[in-house]
Amino acid sequence: VYHYGYLNNVVNAKEKRARNIPILLKQLEQNPDNSFNMFNLANEYMAQKRIDEALSLYMKAYEKADKNQSFTPHLYFRIIACLYDLNKFEQAVKTADEGLHIYPKCTDFEFYKGLIYYRKNLHLMAVETFNRCLEMGEPPTELRFINGCGNVRPLLCLGEIYYANQCYQKSAEYFIKALNADNANISILYKIAQALNKSTNNKSYVLKFISSLFADITHHPNAIVLADILIQQELY
Repeated sequence: VYHYGYLNNVVNAKEKRARNIPILLKQLEQNPDNSFNMFNLANEYMAQKRIDEALSLYMKAYEKADKNQSFTPHLYFRIIACLYDLNKFEQAVKTADEGLHIYPKCTDFEFYKGLIYYRKNLHLMAVETFNRCLEMGEPPTELRFINGCGNVRPLLCLGEIYYANQCYQKSAEYFIKALNADNANISILYKIAQALNKSTNNKSYVLKFISSLFADITHHPNAIVLADILIQQELY
């Protein structure tokens, strides 16, 4: 079953957000203690970037929610996301730790902790956390909110951290691992080239290595991407 009703262009065309909010408000008026209705209304606010209002409702739902309800892990994730967007990092880490205590297989909570440490320039803690994500791997479907939190995303973050600390060879190694985890993501090729270009004076090696990552460099679209990568690195 393909449900296209919440794609952005369809949402804008049908103004579903504007439709949903009055319905949910009415439901909450009739049943003010229903945590699931609070959660759904908060989701609508979050979609409209009304983060403060969304967080306030999520917290009310959190106070009343049963930890065994199927939407509760989603609730934890949304609270962490709101706190992150509002730069309330300490509270976000605390919520993530609480979520991990209840749902220890939820790699997404651990990944958010890594993002927070990275944002706060606590790179050693971020590296430790992202490596823990890799050890945990992808979570079960019911605890997966962002694809790749157990593989490609932490690998990319580790690559960025090592690049920021001028460990360019190490950075390139992690970007290569990220490409192996998601070989359809062309943007990773640019990151590999950038790190390799910084790590060596042998520019021919950069060309040779990046070329080796393409299945067929004589295929015109591949040649165009390679040329663009080299231009970006000023390897004219």
